[in-house]
Parts: sequence; C-alpha cells; structure tokens
Amino acid sequence: MHTVHDVALPRFADPIEAALLRYQEIAQSNGGEVKFDISNATRLEVIEGKPNYARSETLVSYGGEQALKMFIIAFRPGDGTGDLNTVHSMDDILSYSNYPRLPKVVPRSKAAAHTEGHLTVASFIPEQANEDPRMYAGRLDLIGLRVDEKRLIKLAVLGQGLREYENAVLFGDPVEPTVTATAGYLPNGSRFGDPHAVYNATPEVQVGGFIAVPPELAATHGRVLDLLGIRTPELAA
Repeated sequence: MHTVHDVALPRFADPIEAALLRYQEIAQSNGGEVKFDISNATRLEVIEGKPNYARSETLVSYGGEQALKMFIIAFRPGDGTGDLNTVHSMDDILSYSNYPRLPKVVPRSKAAAHTEGHLTVASFIPEQANEDPRMYAGRLDLIGLRVDEKRLIKLAVLGQGLREYENAVLFGDPVEPTVTATAGYLPNGSRFGDPHAVYNATPEVQVGGFIAVPPELAATHGRVLDLLGIRTPELAA
C-alpha cells in the first residue's frame, strides 16, 4: 500500500470528504452554490515524477454548471509545486534564500489563472500517522521570484499564522477552514503570485486543495472563490 510519509493513502479520504462538505456549506452560507465531485477528490494517486507525492483532480460546479477544476495535493515535508518550465535553468536564479536548490521550489507561470486559491484540508503528524489529522490546519510557503535580483523570496503564507497553526498541530486547537489567494490581483490592479511555487516547509504532511479560475471564466465564475471565503495574503514587500 502506498503511503505519504507513513500516512497510508486511504486515510486521506475521510478528511478530504469532510473538508469539502464543509466548504460547500460555507459557500451556501455566503449565498451561492458550489459543489465538488467528492468521490474523485478523495481518490489520491501517486504521480511518479511530480515534486509532490500524491494528488487527485476533481470538478467544481457553480450554479449547476461544471466549469472549474480542483487539485487536491498531499504535501510531504519538503514537497513543492515548482518546475523548470518558466525559469529554464537553475543557474538563472542566483539566490535560493533558505530553500533547497531544486526545481520543486522554482516558481512557474500562472498566466492560465486569473485567480487561484488554496483551501486548507488537514495536516497529519507523521509520528502519529494512525491518529486523526488536524482538520483545516495548514501552513505552506508561497515562493515568488524577484526577477531583477534573480532571487527567490517567501512571498506569503498560505493558511494560518504560525502560532495558530502550531497550536492546532501540537495541542489540537480547532482552526477554521482557510482559503488564501495564491495568485490574482490587488485592489490597485497590480498582479501578485505570478509566477510562484508552493512549498511545505513544515514537518507535517499537509493536504490542500487548489482552484484556479481561468481568465476567460473570471467574469462568470470568479465568484466561486469569494463564496468559499478567499482572502488575499499579507505579501512580502
């Protein structure tokens, strides 16, 4: 049986289902109808060659129409979403800050997304792999690129603040579902999070969902992330 850092793959199914049902309730409470294909979402598969170990792909319905996709990803400690498709050589980056000098932290273009959001699902403590996960706990690094300086930066955090996340993981304190924008536009119209990579710098296995709204659907489906409670992260200067 496949495991993700000692967590058996089937153990992810129940937390994913519970989290997505809760997000559907949140959307409804905000005055809209967002539905997930939960059956497919819970079927994580190991994808060889990916810098993150296991994932699933499912459809998102809004107003009865299936138009968006969501990826559920299980991040082991040190997993990332980067690649060399936007920055084509590791040598094009002079400083990796505190991140490993590997393609998985190299930001990639998000031109195909008008807006993208990260949904916290659950975090598993590897030493307690058979215990229940910490529902909705999540804290991932959003890595950006200072093009003029050719260096990586920690652009923002996806999920909870450090103290809230640590209290959830260490003491089981409850946390609320958290949706954070990974790419999009600020009120002044400036673009952020493009390009970016997402990286798990914690010792926990984190499960999160990602929904991207393509530019051509922004006018008709941009409200999906708003209904789920998306917020813009505090960005590095």
